Amino acid sequence: YASLMTCGFHMPEYVKTIAGMKTDFQSLSFLDLAPEGSVLKEKAAALFSDARYGRIFRVKGFFREGQRWYQMNATAKEMLIDEVPETRDAMIVIGTSLNEDEISMLLTGRFPEHHIL
Repeated sequence: YASLMTCGFHMPEYVKTIAGMKTDFQSLSFLDLAPEGSVLKEKAAALFSDARYGRIFRVKGFFREGQRWYQMNATAKEMLIDEVPETRDAMIVIGTSLNEDEISMLLTGRFPEHHIL
């Protein structure tokens, strides 16, 4: 008990957000889009340039060109593209006040699945 009391632990001064907790941040994931890299880059840029999509902080994505896979990590100021091992094509949009319908129409050409009756 004495060791525990003197180990130096102290309560943190912040609360870490855990996935699933209610926050203002949102993320939308889109799988199997199979876009060409140039198309994915254009769509990511569009998300940052038009307020109708919401306040976009980051767009992450994976795409294949030929036999090589790439990861895109974009903010409004920069877009980084790096080669990665084989993966699954996907796009993740992170921000606040995201307009899921508009984002889905841009990325997939259709409304989200839960809108289909």
